[in-house]
Amino acid sequence: MGESSVWAVPGPHLFTPTQFSVAIPTGEAVQTICISGTLADLKITGDNIKWYDAASGGSILPSTTVVEDGKHYFAGATKHLCEAPTRLDVKVIVNPTPTPAPTGLSSQYFCGPRTIADLVVSGTNIKWYSGSTGGVLCYRQLRYFNDEIYYASQTLGRFAKSATRFAVAVTVNTTATPTGNPSQAVCAANDARRFGGLRIASKMVRFANILQVNCPRRTRLFMVVYTMQHKHLPV
Repeated sequence: MGESSVWAVPGPHLFTPTQFSVAIPTGEAVQTICISGTLADLKITGDNIKWYDAASGGSILPSTTVVEDGKHYFAGATKHLCEAPTRLDVKVIVNPTPTPAPTGLSSQYFCGPRTIADLVVSGTNIKWYSGSTGGVLCYRQLRYFNDEIYYASQTLGRFAKSATRFAVAVTVNTTATPTGNPSQAVCAANDARRFGGLRIASKMVRFANILQVNCPRRTRLFMVVYTMQHKHLPV
């Protein structure tokens, strides 16, 4: 049988303490809340943020505390039971007026596939969503499709987001290639009316196109047009 031994280290044991520092929280010194909000709505960066009612000492405030207009709140960062030496002073401004939705044309027409960035509305810090409330945030590079509706919100300042969204119905036009007889004859007396004032030669190549809500068809109809000197050809 083997023997087990216990080794003892003589003398006092020395430990080297680990030194670390706690960074002071960062964030905007003045923050705007739309209509109503709590301390949890304030944007602060730091470790284990705690809110106080004073720059030093004071009482801890729960994150559910409803903020008041013009009042100062103090954010402290903590790490390993140590608190940053200085607290961040944040002044809150409560905007009692709801931010309006963006404005623009509620129906917008485009030629071929485009992206959300092509939609035009007036507002500040516009964001697009897939629903009038909630929904999915749509990135500017997202391609939209025909008969879709997208909803725009705007944000004034940092936090005053519009209470409602502006709806835009998208129509993507697809224009058909024009059709007709590729070889046609017209009377010389009627050629101006036929071709918008342009007098044609005895034989002229023309290309017919179609416009639909400012969307020209990429493929045009090739036509050869002949002029005739008699005036009995129906127009």
